[in-house]
Amino acid sequence: IMFGKKLLPLAFWGAGRGDGTANDGTRPDVLIRRYMVKFYQQHAHRIPANARCLEWDQVVYARPSILPNCVNNTWTFDYKKVSDPSASLTLAGPSKVVGDLVALGSPNAGGDALGTFDAIICNEVFEHVDQPFEAAKGLFRMVKPGGLVLWSSPFIAQYHTVPNDYFRYTPDGAEKVLTDAGFEVVTRGRGGDSRLATALLMGFGSGDIEHEYMDAHLVNEVEPDLAKRPSEYAFMESNLIVRRPLE
Repeated sequence: IMFGKKLLPLAFWGAGRGDGTANDGTRPDVLIRRYMVKFYQQHAHRIPANARCLEWDQVVYARPSILPNCVNNTWTFDYKKVSDPSASLTLAGPSKVVGDLVALGSPNAGGDALGTFDAIICNEVFEHVDQPFEAAKGLFRMVKPGGLVLWSSPFIAQYHTVPNDYFRYTPDGAEKVLTDAGFEVVTRGRGGDSRLATALLMGFGSGDIEHEYMDAHLVNEVEPDLAKRPSEYAFMESNLIVRRPLE
């Protein structure tokens, strides 16, 4: 009824419904983005000092307050779809590379930037990729042996086309995609619980949630009995940290 009367959602993604936190580019008003910041902060120690890091499109999380070991050498990745299976990961200016993530999974793909990154921040990308298993192979080839991929994708979220919106991921589904490419799982996380996921869909932002509750329930592990707990088995985001094994 509330949606039918256009009383909900209050705002798309809860945008603009923050708690007064300064917007530093991470969108702290949006619950999913607030989760990502906290998750990355908890695991920032896993990235080595002075790491060569890669983010999608623009630098958002490679900053001193979130992933400090990335700030001295952060690159951005521009995803350009091509039809050539021998396409390469090419340099496109200072600290920027261009490539087709799916095509890079091919053994015929090349490029000087392949296998050179200590950490790749792959944040909310794979829901927009039509061939995720091939794309995961591309990620595997981009990160150096022993390097990490900080991977996330929505489990429950609004339909959003950039330019297409293909999938939602459970932690198990994400693990299957990434381990089939050769990665080993370091840790799995989930963003929020049923209450916070519902709030997201209704257009609530971080300013609408009690801080004590949000801090206690925003970052969670993926427990074996999760499917038996209705208060928690709906959540916003699936997040994995995976490693390319040493050769």
